[in-house]
Amino acid sequence: MSSKELQMEYDHYNYLNNEKWKFNLPIYKESSSTKVFDTPKVSVIIANYNNEPYLEKMFNSLVNQSIGLEKLQILFIDDKSTDNSAKIVQKYIQKYNSIEFYQLTKNTGGAHGPRNVGLINARGKYLVFLDADDWYDENALQYMSETLEKSSDDMGFFGIVQSVNEKLSLKSRAYFFDGNKIDRDIQELPAAFYEWLGPQGIMVRRKLIENNNLHFPSQRVADDVTFFMKP
Repeated sequence: MSSKELQMEYDHYNYLNNEKWKFNLPIYKESSSTKVFDTPKVSVIIANYNNEPYLEKMFNSLVNQSIGLEKLQILFIDDKSTDNSAKIVQKYIQKYNSIEFYQLTKNTGGAHGPRNVGLINARGKYLVFLDADDWYDENALQYMSETLEKSSDDMGFFGIVQSVNEKLSLKSRAYFFDGNKIDRDIQELPAAFYEWLGPQGIMVRRKLIENNNLHFPSQRVADDVTFFMKP
């Protein structure tokens, strides 16, 4: 491979060192609850496309978080859904604080576009990325944020449980091999740690994202894998 070809390959994959993504964001319309908070503790970024059947359970899990809505920023970014997603979101906006609704004017064909809109608009000290067909335990965001606050870590990895026909099974494990749960060097973690990491179970300090120009690459699938693993 020639030096020119190597440079082209590097430019293509080294998406972290450019600012183009900020100027190529999807166009969107924004609406929100009557009351939102300037300095939330946690921003919850939700990318949605036609997840109408799951949205009420997802929203109920957020508005009932033990951390309190005054400490949350719920960013719901809809990728031009063709179902009744918008009507459900509006119902929650009218009833609850802290919900921000971003409606893309054109479908992007993947979660990366909506998620990047969420990154640009997030104000929380910590960020989580919740899929629209998933939900959190009512104590999840308080536990996750308090765990990071007790450490110097920039990212926290937490367990995920799968529900099929109301039967629960462990989807990911907390891989603590020596009992040390915080301040771990990610380079020292064994390969088993990476068996399955879903974005729902990961919390990140916003400063880490801003300081390193992190964003979701334009991939139709697995953009979260690149986002969390490549840096």
